[in-house]
Amino acid sequence: MNFKSAAKLEAEIYKLTQELEAQKRIEAGEFNETDLALQRSISEITKAYEKRDWLKMKNAAAYIVEAKHDINPVITTPENEFDEIMASGAGMPFPPNWNIPKDIYMPRGKFTVFQAKQKTGKTRAMLSDVLYLAQIGHRVAIASGEMPTGQLWLNLWMQDQFLRLRNSWSEIDARIFIQTKDPRKEETKKSIYDFRKKYDGKIFALYTPGWTARRQVYGLKLAENVTGKKPTVWAIDYAQIIGKDQNIRDFREGHIQNSIFLTNAFGIENVGGILVSQSNDAGNTSESQQYERDAGMVINFYRKEEESGEKSPTITIHVKHSRSTASGKFDRWLDVKSGAIVPDAGYTVPEAQGSFYESES
Repeated sequence: MNFKSAAKLEAEIYKLTQELEAQKRIEAGEFNETDLALQRSISEITKAYEKRDWLKMKNAAAYIVEAKHDINPVITTPENEFDEIMASGAGMPFPPNWNIPKDIYMPRGKFTVFQAKQKTGKTRAMLSDVLYLAQIGHRVAIASGEMPTGQLWLNLWMQDQFLRLRNSWSEIDARIFIQTKDPRKEETKKSIYDFRKKYDGKIFALYTPGWTARRQVYGLKLAENVTGKKPTVWAIDYAQIIGKDQNIRDFREGHIQNSIFLTNAFGIENVGGILVSQSNDAGNTSESQQYERDAGMVINFYRKEEESGEKSPTITIHVKHSRSTASGKFDRWLDVKSGAIVPDAGYTVPEAQGSFYESES
């Protein structure tokens, strides 16, 4: 919002106030939380302009834009309910290389929490999962407040390289390799461009540093404008850096409200998805356990620390809580460079597996 004069600003404030009054009349004078927040934001714009507090004014204006694009409630019909029941698949499967039993799957209409301590591989696990889901036909939208989109795509490509070709590269290795001028490596350099192009329309990524939960959902829904179809999977990385509503002063209360909003959004859109989260020393969600209470499934990832101080490549996938499936613990192997999760250190690529079995027959 750019206002070159006080008169234009006042005109916009008047327009927004009229919209608010109209909404009040429709709802017979009953305010919901968003309406009150919108009213406060309109007041904040006026005060901020008088004090020439441009940052505060910008934040208030951004909130108004978000509120106007809020998620809409769903009025169900018998037909809609029947279609939902008849939809194929009760949930989203895990990648086959994780070797998780098929009767354990992530639910639709609820988020699944992927949580771990720092440097365990929770973000890489999320990327591993969404890459597989995109491969089997899901349309994935990722909102990351930690990784810019270029870094996200690079990490997805690194996992693809390991799973298909067993090329084990760290992010630094991959960047050096891609930037080399050695003509012998042109084909591999081109592969990252081809990979990005292959998944265009299947994976939509946004860089969302400091975005509120409402704005994150609005961003995820933008994927439909780009791909022409609604996403079937959302992924948010990560819970502790989702911005809080400007009208909420308490940080913990902000997380509770974020969790409630995301719960409603996932349910209304009937999408499955992943909320990446840090865990504390007790293995629970950092800052607020509300995310665990609202989740359809909670998965903890553990890696033991070795004597060297580095973490073991053995990763435990603990399905800690699930509303609709069994739970369990599964020890797998993490390629610490690419972040790919496979059954064990002896993993061989699919083509090599195929040639082995063919030679035995």
